Amino acid sequence: PIPRAHTPKMAGRSIEEIEELIEAQRYDAGIVPQLESFITDPDAPYSSDACLCLLKLYQFHPNVVNSQARGKALLRALMQMPKADYVACLCLIPESDHADSFVATIVSLAECLETCRFQDFWAQASLHRTFLDGVCGFDDAIREFMLGVVTMTYQTISKDVLSACLHLAPAEIDQLAQRHGWVVKDERISFPVTDDNQAKAKTVVDDVTFEQVSRIISSVSSKQGKNNEFPMIAP
Repeated sequence: PIPRAHTPKMAGRSIEEIEELIEAQRYDAGIVPQLESFITDPDAPYSSDACLCLLKLYQFHPNVVNSQARGKALLRALMQMPKADYVACLCLIPESDHADSFVATIVSLAECLETCRFQDFWAQASLHRTFLDGVCGFDDAIREFMLGVVTMTYQTISKDVLSACLHLAPAEIDQLAQRHGWVVKDERISFPVTDDNQAKAKTVVDDVTFEQVSRIISSVSSKQGKNNEFPMIAP
């Protein structure tokens, strides 16, 4: 995997303190400010419990919704792909709120990732850098997901194509290849062969026995014989 940037120690609450707070007051709207502060801290570690708890409290208390904090919770969940955190968080946001600018942006980015339109993802991401850069390690996390998809799909790939997919310069692709031990030859990169990226021959097993076919033919023949015992008489 692509190594993520080092996460410095938070100045605010630790993840352990947040999880203890959630355990004690999960349905108390009074903890919303603490959850928002934790989730919007760029250097805070990811906590699925914190994101889900905040979105659930927003469901119960729509009058306290902070649009930016909600967007950051959804954004952090998106960074966990291919895990289902993003889908779980999105389900807690009413469909009527999907038009919110932060939510709409993340939903559009997620659709690009889910459909492997990686170049479209980076094109859209470039329009929202201020928001996306508000979470430390966003680009690295997304590239790790993309790289997982690429290495599961291909055994070899053009360096230019991989560069476009990951939105990295050719020199950075060379460094990535060296770090992972990939073979680079004639501007193409070869990944290790795995169960996922090699073609598998399909074996068709015929489970119908001759005896079963014989019984079916015999049954059909018997019914046809009975029908012919009383032929229709034309008027």
